[in-house]
Amino acid sequence: MHRFHLAICFALACFQSTSHAGEFYFYSGNTLAKLMAEYQKAVRKDKDTEYSDAWKFRAYVIGVHDTASGILFCPPESVGETQTSSIVAKFMENNPQHWNKSGSTLVTMALSQAFPCPKKP
Repeated sequence: MHRFHLAICFALACFQSTSHAGEFYFYSGNTLAKLMAEYQKAVRKDKDTEYSDAWKFRAYVIGVHDTASGILFCPPESVGETQTSSIVAKFMENNPQHWNKSGSTLVTMALSQAFPCPKKP
């Protein structure tokens, strides 16, 4: 059962999608980077922020977090939404070479680096 649960969680994290007129596509790292830029503007309280995109970034990060937390990364309970989103934004800003990956992969990479799960014996 554990493997099945893990497979479902991983699939949900990797296959976040948006649909337009019957088209199915993934949030790419490049798409997430554009949303991240608006998130960073919102954090700075820039008056030219596209807040809907800033919230899409934050919601996407939280969705991947809630799907894979405790499985692919292990943050402490005290970590909130703003800190989680800021960790992912900083990782993406520092690693543009990974923007060709899926958005969920980038979020997972960032949070796995920040909050690795303890190794089981």
